[in-house]
Amino acid sequence: MTWNALEEPLFCNPIQSAEYYKIAYKYVYRNPVTAGMCARVEDYEFSSLRGLLGAENIGAPVIDNMGLIFGPRKMLAWLNTPENNDTTHLISLMLKNQPF
Repeated sequence: MTWNALEEPLFCNPIQSAEYYKIAYKYVYRNPVTAGMCARVEDYEFSSLRGLLGAENIGAPVIDNMGLIFGPRKMLAWLNTPENNDTTHLISLMLKNQPF
């Protein structure tokens, strides 16, 4: 049996705050680093981040709501900094679909 994402309902909550958005943004881009797949967020070859940085043509439009293109050094420094314990707790709530 296969799962069709277009036919089945997705069980997710919309991001409704700027803080939640920042945490989700960092979580997504840091996930390969946390998993030990690369040393820095910009090194993961399958990330849309590489396209935003102009390192490669990813063939799909990516919206840069966090301003990475305008401040890549600052943004990469932030993304490459591990989360603190408070943020880790918020991520666990987010993954459990609990608002914060």
